[in-house]
Amino acid sequence: MFLTKDINRAGCYALQFWINGEPRTIVIDDYLPIKKGKDKKTPKLAFAKTNKGENEIWMMLVEKAWAKFCGSYEASE
Repeated sequence: MFLTKDINRAGCYALQFWINGEPRTIVIDDYLPIKKGKDKKTPKLAFAKTNKGENEIWMMLVEKAWAKFCGSYEASE
């Protein structure tokens, strides 16, 4: 799925999805949507999160790539 295997300084990642038997490559950046936390000051990730470690971003990148393919986060539902 991940064509870009390592975290990189450019912040660009390529992921490949197979849609109806056809490979689709989606290129995204690492800017992730955030929202205000409960204290109204601390930023928090708006959607996918990890509970295992703070250094994991793979699920957020998959979610962003899928949302890009669908046209928006809302459309990905």
